[in-house]
Amino acid sequence: MTKPSASHLDAAQRVLRRDAPSGDSGPGHAAAARRVLERTLADLGDVMGATAAHALLVRSLKLGALHSSALAAIAIDTPTPEAEPLPAYLERALAENSVEDVTEATTALYASWIMLLERLLGERLTAKLIRDVRPADTATAKEMK
Repeated sequence: MTKPSASHLDAAQRVLRRDAPSGDSGPGHAAAARRVLERTLADLGDVMGATAAHALLVRSLKLGALHSSALAAIAIDTPTPEAEPLPAYLERALAENSVEDVTEATTALYASWIMLLERLLGERLTAKLIRDVRPADTATAKEMK
């Protein structure tokens, strides 16, 4: 399975929506996505180590690129963490896109991340991790099935 399920997409949208700014600014939405990804990488790094967390997010980027033209345009030249942190790279690369494209790209990325994480850790631990990243999103974690 290389395509996130409807529940993965829904969970991704709920998590990302909490940080989405009001307004029609692509850069504002890209910055919000960066904040979510920074928290995600930090929490995932605590679970599996920073290198593995980065690798999982890069893989999510590659899978998400199959479902988002905005991600496909930037997935080719993913930097190493030493060169540029992935959340900062994504913010810079997505900032010139429309709000709709940024939303589509970040949803595809985050849904792919949830799907891969669920495969790796299982549904229960993935739901717990999402609760840890976004404590107010308990409903989101419970709805992932």
